[in-house]
Amino acid sequence: RQGTEIRFNADGDAYGYYNIYQYQRNEEGRFDYSLIGSWKEV
Repeated sequence: RQGTEIRFNADGDAYGYYNIYQYQRNEEGRFDYSLIGSWKEV
């Protein structure tokens, strides 16, 4: 993704970054994935 900084540890592995989604019913009554948070390894 453009503009995203990618960092590597001493072993050359990239640090993790994850978006957390939950499958839930939306306002129209349909089920869809909603972003509920994120996790970033520092």
